[in-house]
Amino acid sequence: MPRIEDDIDAPQQADMEEFGSEFIKCPKCLAKIYDDVDWCHKCGHALGAAEETKVKPWILITGMVLLASFLLWMVL
Repeated sequence: MPRIEDDIDAPQQADMEEFGSEFIKCPKCLAKIYDDVDWCHKCGHALGAAEETKVKPWILITGMVLLASFLLWMVL
């Protein structure tokens, strides 16, 4: 009979450490909260909502400079 340590389908120690708790940390305030809640009780952050993605300023400025250069090239 195979030992449990030899069973490849058994949960690994790293998996147990990562997924074995009923708590997670809030991504905004790092408070310890239950993993099945919809929002953080400490800061009010909505956990199931899509995260805001902000465009980095240097990307926006580079895009505007390229667009202005292209438009100026088209006019001249």
